[in-house]
Amino acid sequence: MSDPTSSYPPQQQQQGYQQNYAPAPQQQYAPAQQSVSLGDWVLSLFVSAIPIVGIVMLFVWGFGSNALESKKNWARAMLIWWAVGIVLSILFTIMFSALIASILSSANYHF
Repeated sequence: MSDPTSSYPPQQQQQGYQQNYAPAPQQQYAPAQQSVSLGDWVLSLFVSAIPIVGIVMLFVWGFGSNALESKKNWARAMLIWWAVGIVLSILFTIMFSALIASILSSANYHF
């Protein structure tokens, strides 16, 4: 009997499959920042609600070096909202004052 493998052509070894690959180097990830706890958020909201102390603390948290990144971003966002509120309050006060002045000046003509 003849050898069953002799009827097939000799197989060539493929170089790509025979190489031993080195494992991929492990990437060094930066350590995850601590998250702000629920109690810290509650305390931060409480302190920021105190009229003058709250504004000062928002500046401290927003631009200080000791606060976590999420708390910095929150404080900066709150300061932006405060600024928007102050500008809108000034605009509405001016518009309302002009309206009242207009009503009072037209009322003087009717008496």
